[in-house]
Amino acid sequence: MSDIFYSQVDANLQKELLARAAAGKGNRRTEHINYMVSKIANVAITPYDVTYVTGSSDSKDEFVFTKTPLPYAILGGAGVRQGEYLPTGEHGFVTDRIYSIKDINDKTDQRTNTSKRIPPYLTGLEVSIGDDSMGMMQTATANVTIPNPGRDLDYFESVYLRPGRNVKILIEHPNTAILTKSETEGYLTSESIASTEKLETLYPGITAEQIKQYRKMNAFVFDGVIISFTLGYQTDASVAASLTMRGTTQVYTDLSMAMSDASKKTNNSGSAEGIAVTTFHAEIEKVIENKRIELGSKTSGIYIDDDVKSPLRDVSYIWGAPKSDLPSMKYITLKALINFVNEFILPKAAAVVGNDVKIVFDRELNTCKYYENLVSADPLAVFFPGQDDYRSFTWYGNLGSKKPKFSNPDNKNPESYCTLIYISTTTIEEIITAMAKAETYTLAEFLQRISATIYYASGGAYDLKLITHPDFQNTLLYYDSNNVKSFSNVPKAFNVPMFANNEIGTIVKEFQFNGKLPSDASNLAYVLNQDPGNISESEIAPFLSYMYSATQTQRDEFGNDTVSHAQSTETLKKIDQSYIDNNAKYLRDLIHSTSGSIAIYGKAMDQSKNQTALHTSLQKYIQYPKSSLEDSVNLKAPVIPFDASFTIEGVNGFRYGDVLEFSGLPKRYTNNTVFCIIGINHSVSSTGEWNTGIQCIMRPRIDFTK
Repeated sequence: MSDIFYSQVDANLQKELLARAAAGKGNRRTEHINYMVSKIANVAITPYDVTYVTGSSDSKDEFVFTKTPLPYAILGGAGVRQGEYLPTGEHGFVTDRIYSIKDINDKTDQRTNTSKRIPPYLTGLEVSIGDDSMGMMQTATANVTIPNPGRDLDYFESVYLRPGRNVKILIEHPNTAILTKSETEGYLTSESIASTEKLETLYPGITAEQIKQYRKMNAFVFDGVIISFTLGYQTDASVAASLTMRGTTQVYTDLSMAMSDASKKTNNSGSAEGIAVTTFHAEIEKVIENKRIELGSKTSGIYIDDDVKSPLRDVSYIWGAPKSDLPSMKYITLKALINFVNEFILPKAAAVVGNDVKIVFDRELNTCKYYENLVSADPLAVFFPGQDDYRSFTWYGNLGSKKPKFSNPDNKNPESYCTLIYISTTTIEEIITAMAKAETYTLAEFLQRISATIYYASGGAYDLKLITHPDFQNTLLYYDSNNVKSFSNVPKAFNVPMFANNEIGTIVKEFQFNGKLPSDASNLAYVLNQDPGNISESEIAPFLSYMYSATQTQRDEFGNDTVSHAQSTETLKKIDQSYIDNNAKYLRDLIHSTSGSIAIYGKAMDQSKNQTALHTSLQKYIQYPKSSLEDSVNLKAPVIPFDASFTIEGVNGFRYGDVLEFSGLPKRYTNNTVFCIIGINHSVSSTGEWNTGIQCIMRPRIDFTK
């Protein structure tokens, strides 16, 4: 899972894209001609009725769902090639076919198709998998024309003009639009797309044919819910409708955090049966209290939940005074908090979308970067067990070895575990209270505030986001977006074919590369000053400085170019030395035994200025965490404020996080950077032209061996 934001483009998809690039060069074989003339996409939107019954078990409320497609309401698909869409025949649109409409009083009205118009049809579709503050949410917009509203508008309204309606969108090229089908049958491999076993786990009852469809490169599927619509009445007496849909997971992120007064029961949180709770926070408090009583009503202690079916046991609760001069407090692990969300909040939307969605969050999948000298800048809200030594005391030091360790520094590749971050119940209550005052009750808002608290406490080391899984539209992840692969181990980037006159040809219709500065910088020189007063600027400055100084291109009077490394050796040494000096300075400011901000905060944590100083020191330490620029790149490299976007003929299989490179860019960028996909857009025109748009951000890949 740690490769979500750095993954290799699927091997079969690479073959297909290279085959498309080469198709326009040299002699064209039959499959090339077929590919060129058959790339007309078909779009089908299928609405569903979702019926459910509420049941109960010994553990929690349960819902049983039935999703039934409405076959006579499908827009597009195979239906547009038959029946009423044809001019002649028994049901053709030029025949005066008699049809009946029965009203709610069982009165039947006989009508004739005198308008000679076809049923509703699609005129355009756009599906976006975008970067919503690294939230990666799906949205779709469909444009529909209703030529005969007198006959079709009422039924169309009863199906589609209903926010909350489940829909499935299928965009599909014919199989002849896949050049490599003879070798791969047009299917994606399990290297990046989920295995059959995983699909069967995520979607119980999924058929072999459905799995085959899911893996197609020439087909894209969107599952979502209608959230809004518009109607426009045209001069030709037709009606133009626009439907806006939202991906299934985003419906869950919009859930209210409010809980009903109904009795709640749980399988692993241990609350007593029949206890009425009115708030999410109250339920958590009651669970911790029950655990305290279970352990003999101790005034201070820790409970590790053995009922959670995981050997890692990341669900635990701590209570008592964190140090002698502070009152008693309560904390739960971030894993336990997400379990509460899964158990008490997410089931509320299951009846709406017809899916039982859970947030995936466990130690095995959700690791985060290890920072040896990290402590929390606000332990009253968040603390990192095992990294909570404030020199004059240790947070919950009385628990000794019972307290889990947040990090494992003994590995060859040290790592930390987001699941074991402890959140105080006071902080949870404060967040929910603030949300109520602001009338922002959603799950997304709640987790954003939790994430912001962790981000502040860690000095920006950890930036947790609620995202949609790149492979599964119905699966949510709570993921540290700062946790990218070591840049020394970035998967081989796929070189996008850009120019028709190149050996590999091109697949690109449009391409754009944008270099932009942070909003508060006026020019590049200012960025390269490494101003320590601005995090965003100072963070990217060393990398940009290195990249722009590493090589120099010179041209003589005859137009010959020479690329030199030697001339900038001294400059590179200065940049690296500057980085070393900054690391030493900021590390000393943080950890010095008497004058470091950790020690000062530990002696007087009640003074706000000391907390501010500790937070600032942590920020600087996170910017310069290692004693060399190379090591820091491998630990935490910033996003460079440059981006690229391009458009190709429609294809499925690109993932959020796939790594690309572009040979058409100046070599300074091709040698020193990689591009990571952060947005995917599928659009289909009224003529059936399917285009896929890709948006990327740039990160450094500096070759320190030169």
